[in-house]
Amino acid sequence: MVEIGFARQLLISLAGPLLLVLLNPTGDTYVLSMASVLMGVCAGFALERRFVRFSCGGVWWKRAIRYLLGVFVLFGLWGGLKLAFGGMEPAGLLRFIRYVLVGLWGGVGAPWVFVRLRLAETE
Repeated sequence: MVEIGFARQLLISLAGPLLLVLLNPTGDTYVLSMASVLMGVCAGFALERRFVRFSCGGVWWKRAIRYLLGVFVLFGLWGGLKLAFGGMEPAGLLRFIRYVLVGLWGGVGAPWVFVRLRLAETE
């Protein structure tokens, strides 16, 4: 398997979804949302592999707490930013930021928090 360097991983994770947004001729907000979350998750995965190295194993109760905490914060970010940005302009840019942050939470934020709270080990 060919290993891709960290800088190249970040470039691909940013450029690929951004290209999808730019090639969206209708300005469909669903495309913007999905490309934005893809960007956040992919960049988050690259950052997580480089700096956190989260291990998803562990005892069942720690995994259950991670799941509940992760989902709670995810929906808190999604809903909280929706409320905070509601009615503000530029709406498209704020939607982009909101979904990138949601993706980053899933890709790097949650694993980092889980390791810091000792709910997970590192590899």
